[in-house]
Amino acid sequence: MKSHPLVQPNLEQLKVLEPWEAMPGANYRQIVKTMMDAVELSITGKVDVAATLKAAQDTTTAMLP
Repeated sequence: MKSHPLVQPNLEQLKVLEPWEAMPGANYRQIVKTMMDAVELSITGKVDVAATLKAAQDTTTAMLP
């Protein structure tokens, strides 16, 4: 530890770490992908942003447990 003092805060945090899931349930990867795809399309300006995000919301809500 003395040779790498910056590691100590990381080791101390190990005591309080908890698992993190981006989204609940088995479909979390597809939910995240759907959301990211909708954001990407919205940023390009080639789609109706409100409609695109609403469609993504409806699609991903149906995937939640």
